[in-house]
Amino acid sequence: MYLKIDYVEREDGICVCRCYGYEEVLIIPEEIQGKPVTELYDHALASSRSAKEPANMQQVVLYEEERGFAEERELAGEFLKEVYLPSSLKRIGNYAFYFCRNLHTLRFRGDLEEMGSGLFVWCKSLKYLVFDQISRSRNGMEHILADITWEVETRWRFRDGTVLQLTFPEYYEEAVENTPARNIDTQWHGSGYKYRQCFRDQAMILRHYDDIFPYAVGNEFSDTCI
Repeated sequence: MYLKIDYVEREDGICVCRCYGYEEVLIIPEEIQGKPVTELYDHALASSRSAKEPANMQQVVLYEEERGFAEERELAGEFLKEVYLPSSLKRIGNYAFYFCRNLHTLRFRGDLEEMGSGLFVWCKSLKYLVFDQISRSRNGMEHILADITWEVETRWRFRDGTVLQLTFPEYYEEAVENTPARNIDTQWHGSGYKYRQCFRDQAMILRHYDDIFPYAVGNEFSDTCI
């Protein structure tokens, strides 16, 4: 698959800044110029580029022999439908997927260490997350799920071979004025918020996940519970 990538070199590997090609499915490579891909820059796959681009940016073309006759375009924003991230990735910058409104599948391989803010703003079509070859704890998946308030299906494959298929329902918060107390109370609607609290030290606690099911039955549609 023909792919052109803007990147910068970091001390521990490559930071991907922008991708170009023809396909609606983006597979970011494990290595560029012999170095592991460890970072996605701010707005890397967003509809708009970062206001501050890094210095010393370079460009590489992969699979030149597969270049087509169509005009290449930025693989970003609403053009993308599926994204597959490399196992070497450790950091994702701010608003990396901003306005990827047609993105429906996102695959992570390996553990993440740092994640920026606003990763999935206007990504409401994102319905399926795959977490592959991850550790039992401190894998970064808790932070990914906390940034998604709508219902998503997830598949977890741990390094010990265990595979889980888990649903995380939708939720939203509402600010309600408490006039006698002269403050604002936050009310949570839907069971999704409780499901996203099923972590301890960044490890998924399945007993907590199972215990919430009666609450989901009382708050969600039957399709979600099934």
